[in-house]
Amino acid sequence: MLAAGCLVASLIVGPSVEADEFDPLTVFEEARALNDQWQVCAASVIRGRLQANQTAEQLAEQAFERCRARQDSLNRFLVKRVGSQSAGNVIALLLEKYQSGLIAAIAELRTRE
Repeated sequence: MLAAGCLVASLIVGPSVEADEFDPLTVFEEARALNDQWQVCAASVIRGRLQANQTAEQLAEQAFERCRARQDSLNRFLVKRVGSQSAGNVIALLLEKYQSGLIAAIAELRTRE
């Protein structure tokens, strides 16, 4: 997903570096650990709160709010690699995708319990 986000952002906005210097797959590989840490953080926030009296949407939103530092680390990395506007586009795309995935996971886990 991160690779797709980098590629989409580069196509929409245009890379902030010369075309022959920009490789979205390289950026994805370099950012993978930061991206994974962001997702793991959000999942860990949810883990003990599945039975909370909150909607899946509220829980997912809170999880990503609590993991803002991880998101910011990924964003700073992407800004250095693809520029501010492209990084913002990638983060927005990823946040939307990850929140919807986390909402679906919460709903699924709640039906199992």
